[in-house]
Amino acid sequence: MKRLVLVVVALLLLSSTPSSASTSDSHQAPFVAGSTQERLDGVQSWAFAIGTGQLRRLSTRRLRRFDLVIVDGEQASARKVARLQRGNTLVLAYLSVGTIEAGREWFDDAKPHRLELWEDWGEWFADVDSAEFRALLV
Repeated sequence: MKRLVLVVVALLLLSSTPSSASTSDSHQAPFVAGSTQERLDGVQSWAFAIGTGQLRRLSTRRLRRFDLVIVDGEQASARKVARLQRGNTLVLAYLSVGTIEAGREWFDDAKPHRLELWEDWGEWFADVDSAEFRALLV
């Protein structure tokens, strides 16, 4: 529940922040007409498809019914994202950059950057001040 609240707050902040990108930025052309801000403003329904196996369990056809789908940034395949986007669904990838979760592909590399354990979620807070940790995420 805490993560859901954090994601919703982040989305609200994102949707209320004016876009600073120039409309002449050719490298940020959307896959459908309209700016990201306009698309976020138009979101009427959304699905939170993160967590163990959520994206696998939910069919693309079912998820395309939503204006916005939030997927796990590491578990979502490019194919699945492309199929959702073809249905005109805005797809956002979630990845916690403030914690280190066991089971992630990069967990062993991130171990030196663990701080205290966040017992509620069974993951560690990350030393986000570490340039090495930030480079690992990128």
